[in-house]
Order: sequence, then structure tokens, then C-alpha cells
Amino acid sequence: MKRQKQVCKPLSKVNHLAYKYLEQVNKAIIAINYIGLEVKEIQFNHIKPRILVRDSCVCELLEKNGRAIEFGCGINDGGRYRKMQMMAEGIKVIWETNRIKEKRVH
Repeated sequence: MKRQKQVCKPLSKVNHLAYKYLEQVNKAIIAINYIGLEVKEIQFNHIKPRILVRDSCVCELLEKNGRAIEFGCGINDGGRYRKMQMMAEGIKVIWETNRIKEKRVH
């Protein structure tokens, strides 16, 4: 059987945007790997993906240094948790932590 020659068709605007976001995800993974974060999941719920990472001492340092912010909280079987996020190469990097928020003295 002969292989059919694939014709290169330009990406639609939406597909081109999705392709660019995937390039950003690649760069973000390299950036978070460099600082010691480990990818747990990549979510593609909407066109712009989000990276979920495992909670670690690096996450704690990011929070203490002000590079991460809290954007949610809740209660599950493990008790209370806080949702934290930071940006890497324009992509949201998210994790959940059970650590108690430190109170700052002004």
C-alpha cells in the first residue's frame, strides 16, 4: 500500500492558540523543574491549561517569599486545606497544602 502524502493545512485561530499554550506549558514545566517542583497533573478544562504540582518544602518557600498566593480553601477527609498558586511562563501552577498559614506581625 502506498502512503498518502499528508497535506500541511494551516491551523485555525483557536487551534493555533491551543498550540501556543502547549508551548508555554513545556516552558513552564522546565521552569518549575528547575526550582524543584514535581508535576502531578496538567488540566485542560478550558483552552488555557493549568499545572497541578505536589505540595513540598519548595512550595512552602514560594509562599513565604511571596511568590505564591492563596486563592481558595476548603475541608476534605484530610482536614482543612488551602489552594495556592503561582505563575510560570504565563501558566498557572497550583497546589493544595494542609500547612497552617503563618501570621505575619507588622
